[in-house]
Amino acid sequence: MTTKRTVLTLLGAVAVVCAFSVGSSTISSSGSVNFNAALNHPVGDITGEGGTLTIGSTRVCDSFDPAMSYDSWCAVILRTYSRNLMSYANKPGKDGFVISPDLLKSAPHTSDGGTTWSATLRPNVKWDDGTALTSTDVQYSVERLFEANILGTVSNDYLCLLSACSSATPDYKGPSSSGDIKSIATPSPDTIIFTLTRPFPTFSTVLAMPQFGIVEKARVIALEAKGQTYSSAPASSGPYIVTPDSNAATFSRNPQWSQSTDGIRIPQVDAIEWKIFPDSDAANNAVISGQIDLRVDGGLTGDVADTALASKSTRKYLDLVGTGAVDYLALVATSQPLDRQACREAIFYALNKSDLLHIYGGQAGAKIATSMISQGILGGDSDSNMYPSGSDNTGDLDAARNKLSECGYPDGFETTMAYVNLGLGKAAYESVQRSLARVGIVVDPNEFASFADYFASGVGNPDNVVTKNIGLIAAGWSPESGQSESYWGPIVDGRKIKLRSNVNYANIADDVINASLDALETGTVNVAKTNQSIDKRVMSQAVYLPFIKEQALLYRGPQLTNVYVQSALGGEYDLVNIGLNRQ
Repeated sequence: MTTKRTVLTLLGAVAVVCAFSVGSSTISSSGSVNFNAALNHPVGDITGEGGTLTIGSTRVCDSFDPAMSYDSWCAVILRTYSRNLMSYANKPGKDGFVISPDLLKSAPHTSDGGTTWSATLRPNVKWDDGTALTSTDVQYSVERLFEANILGTVSNDYLCLLSACSSATPDYKGPSSSGDIKSIATPSPDTIIFTLTRPFPTFSTVLAMPQFGIVEKARVIALEAKGQTYSSAPASSGPYIVTPDSNAATFSRNPQWSQSTDGIRIPQVDAIEWKIFPDSDAANNAVISGQIDLRVDGGLTGDVADTALASKSTRKYLDLVGTGAVDYLALVATSQPLDRQACREAIFYALNKSDLLHIYGGQAGAKIATSMISQGILGGDSDSNMYPSGSDNTGDLDAARNKLSECGYPDGFETTMAYVNLGLGKAAYESVQRSLARVGIVVDPNEFASFADYFASGVGNPDNVVTKNIGLIAAGWSPESGQSESYWGPIVDGRKIKLRSNVNYANIADDVINASLDALETGTVNVAKTNQSIDKRVMSQAVYLPFIKEQALLYRGPQLTNVYVQSALGGEYDLVNIGLNRQ
C-alpha cells in the first residue's frame, strides 16, 4: 500500500516530519500518462469534479477494524476513515516513506533517548457522531492490540516495547483482563505519554502502522454489548464514513471531518462505491472496460494482464509495482555438504529463475530477484547481482560446475527441500529439482500439507530442520508497512532465533548485521544505504537465494486524477486522494 508526503532529506530511511501545515500538503500533478508514471508522480490534473468513485475486488477487506486487518492491500482503504497518530505521507516514490503527524500536532517528543515519548493531539478532531477524539481513545486503541482475539496482527517485537514480555510474549493481556496499560499515561484529553520498555528512537514508525489506527472506545464498547464487532460499523475520524454490508461497502463523506485538521488526506470525490466480483477475471475485465474505476485487491492477472501489457493503447495506463514480498530458498549451512559455501554457491548459479518466473505468473506478477532486499523498503530499488544466473536467467551451469569442483563434489550431491503442497509450492519444488539436476544435484522432497505445521513445528523448529537433514527451505517474506526492521529483523537477526516459529531459517548470527539492525533503530543513519549494506552482507554468505520479487500490475483508467502509488502501504494507489474527470 502507499502513502506520501513532504520533501525531506531522506537521511534516515523513514524520515519524520516534525510539524506540518495543511496548506503545504496540496498535491500537484504532472499530468503525464505513461507506463509506470504513477510510481513517482501523481497522474491526472485535479479538476474538483467530485462524483462517485467505483472500486472493485473479488472480496472485501478481511476486517474494517484497523487492529484486526492482515490484508496489506486494505491499508489504503482503512485510511479513508481511520487515522493514526503518525501516518505515511501522501506522496509517490521515496517520499511516500516519510512519516508525518496525522492526529498529532507534531511528531512525538523524547528527552531521554527514546524511552519516554510525549505527544499532543490536534484540536477539533471529531468522530463521525460528533464527539471529540481524545487521549482515552488513543490509549484504548493501543491496549486492545494485546487482546487474545486481536493479538497477532502486530509483531510482538513492537508490543514488547509497551509491555514487559516473558518468552517474547507480552505480560499485558489487554484491557478486558489486565485493565489499563501502565506504559501509557493520559494526563489530559489531548496529551499522551508513552513509556517504553527500552529506548526506541524510531517509535513514530510504529505509530504509523495501519493496525495502530485509532478507534472510538465508546463505539467498540457499545457494539460489543450488542454482540457486534467494531468491523461491522467502525467510527470515522477521516473524510469518509464506511458502511459495510454483507458483501460490499459504501463510503460517504463525513460531515464532522475538517480539512484544517488533516494534512494527509485531501479527498476529491463525494462518495465511493465498492463492487464485488465472483473471480479475478471478472474484476480484471470490469476495470479495463470502465465498469469500475479501480481494482483495489492487487493488480491485473492472467490473459488480461498479458494483453494490457502488450497493447499500446492500455500500456500507458499501467504501473508495475513491487509489493515488497521476496520469495527465496534458505540454504541450511548445517546440512552437509551445504556447510561448504562453494556447494551453496553452486545452487545459486544452477537455479533456473526464468522457469520460476513463469510459474509465478510472468512479469505481470513477479520479477526475477537477484538480491534479498525488499522493494517495499528504502533502498529496495537496488538490483545488485552477486551470483549472475546467465543472460537469460536460466542458470550459469559452467559456474555451478566450477563451484561443485571447488567444494569437493564435482559430480553433484543429494539434499532435501521442504515446501508446502499448496498453491505454487509443489510446482516451485519441481522447478528447483529440474534445474539443479542439470549439474548433478539431486533434490528430494520433504512435503508439508499445511502452512501451520510448516512454520510452527516444521521448518520453524531449528532442531527439526537438523533432525530431518533439510537442506533447502522454500520461504517468502515482506516488510510491515515499509519498515526496514520488520523485514530484516526476523530473518537475519541471530538474537531472534526461536525454537518454534523461527523464520531465520539460515540461522544467521552475524555481529556486523546485528550492528546494522541496531543502527536502523536509532533513526540516525541513511536507511537506504544501511538496507543495501545488510543485503550485501547477507548475500555474501550464500544462505538465502532469492528468486522472485512479487509485483502487481495496476491499472489507472484515463478518468482518474491525482493517482499515484503509495509505496510504504503495500504498493497500492492512495485511494483517499484520487479524483475523477469523466469528460
